[in-house]
Amino acid sequence: MVVVVVVVGEEEERMKRNELLIEEERKKLLIEEVLLRLPPPSVARFKSISKWWRRYLSEPPFVDRYEARNLSVLGFFYQTSYNKFVFRAIPSNPNPNDKSSSSSSISTGNRLRTGFESHCGASDNTLLVVNSSNGLLLLYSSMPVPYYEVYNPTTGDKVSVRLSYDYETFATRYMVFGFAFDPYSTHPCFTIVDIADTGARKFRVFSYSSLGSYWRTTYHRVPSNVRDDYALSGRSTFCRGALHWLLEPSGVVSFDVRTKTISFSLINLPGDEKYLDDDGLCICVKKMRDAGLYSNGYCSCRYLGVSGDDLIHIRVTGHSQLSLWALNRGTWSHTSVINVGNLPESLFLGCVLEFHKMETPLLYLRVKRRIFSYSLINGVLQELFRITKEYGGGENCLGFIIPYQLPRISLSIPSKTPQDLPATDTSFAFLFNAVKQLQADPLAITEDTFAHPKANMFLARAKSIVRRLNDDGVIHLYSQLGICQVAAKCFPHLQHVEFDPTGIPVWSFYNLHAPLTFIGLRDTVVKYNDFIRVEGCLYGCTVKRAM
Repeated sequence: MVVVVVVVGEEEERMKRNELLIEEERKKLLIEEVLLRLPPPSVARFKSISKWWRRYLSEPPFVDRYEARNLSVLGFFYQTSYNKFVFRAIPSNPNPNDKSSSSSSISTGNRLRTGFESHCGASDNTLLVVNSSNGLLLLYSSMPVPYYEVYNPTTGDKVSVRLSYDYETFATRYMVFGFAFDPYSTHPCFTIVDIADTGARKFRVFSYSSLGSYWRTTYHRVPSNVRDDYALSGRSTFCRGALHWLLEPSGVVSFDVRTKTISFSLINLPGDEKYLDDDGLCICVKKMRDAGLYSNGYCSCRYLGVSGDDLIHIRVTGHSQLSLWALNRGTWSHTSVINVGNLPESLFLGCVLEFHKMETPLLYLRVKRRIFSYSLINGVLQELFRITKEYGGGENCLGFIIPYQLPRISLSIPSKTPQDLPATDTSFAFLFNAVKQLQADPLAITEDTFAHPKANMFLARAKSIVRRLNDDGVIHLYSQLGICQVAAKCFPHLQHVEFDPTGIPVWSFYNLHAPLTFIGLRDTVVKYNDFIRVEGCLYGCTVKRAM
């Protein structure tokens, strides 16, 4: 009996110790969350409290988490021509006419490689900067075959990821790109995402992870509460393990990269609808066109970014006014209204480039081709430099301007060899056989012809292609509306209307043909999607095209 009492007493004592440890851990996590949100000078003062505080705030786990949430913007990458991109550092003493700021010394001791001559290649090659994430860049090139490239500009290291063939990608209205790299995870890896609509309120997602080193394709339906003329636009924002894009005309689309199964969610942003006209266009589109600037019809006055661990949304709400919203636990809350003083022209003629929340919160803004910084503490507006481009025309500043932030840890690119998916060519063969059978006998194919989960999509595409067959055995695969400046590069053999290579985009219809062969059909589909990717990278988005 006495032994039982002792055992029970020991068990109660052990449970109390565990509860105390759990409570201490909770307090530690709460304190850490507070410290992570403080500016560097405040954190430095905490180190003088005691040896424990100094040791705790100097340990790698805390330092890594703090630096991951408090990266400095070093400068911006942007496209200057069809095959060249540059880096412009943020100067310490801004002088918009000083071009010496095109390179920058990195505070960690690394130096940013400049010039990128080794990347530019021949004059007929494409080299397009798509996005950045934690010190790495995502590039896209279409020659000799379409591929993405993950590039470390501080070391020159790079990993090429060739695109998998996909005969089902006939993007009709939009294509967007996503890039995420987490250097602080247990197994650092990068993720590339390529999203396009496939018509009939569906979209497809290509996703590539360096952990698995292969492309994965999934298809999704658009929720019923989303407008028929919806589109995704802009560069991706990586926050809390997910990539996010702006949804046109209102909202945000999120893609979870941490789970093996793809998760998509739609988030409606309050206040967006009142800035739309009767046609669903944002008022910034009309203001840009009234000012004589080119607009592709997509909103350019909305911004999606990160502040700490929160996703934030900023919208231009007046000539010099911005409204900031933050997403916290699934709910958008209006946090502040920002009035930018002394702007030379309206914010509707530009965009927010980056929200930098460090010890001195800064907004980086673009108005036409001029780049500004604006301090939220003292209200000082400074012009940093002017964007120069060999395309776009006049004061238009088309394409992505990508802020570059560098972690203070050594970066290495996961370099597993990408794997090809052999099943894709097999799928192409299914479609090709369908075309041949339909050509011989339109009634030969029934709903049970193919033992494949996407049989209906095969049949719809095959029947559509057959309607465009000529007697000479050529498939009239597309009648496409596209930008002439891009089409002349991708399809130099086609006839083009007159256009200025350095001017604003000129649109024209192009008839793309494919020989009635397996390789002809496949290569034409691949080249078509390459055209859309190049167009999207150069001009920031794609527009609706006729098929």
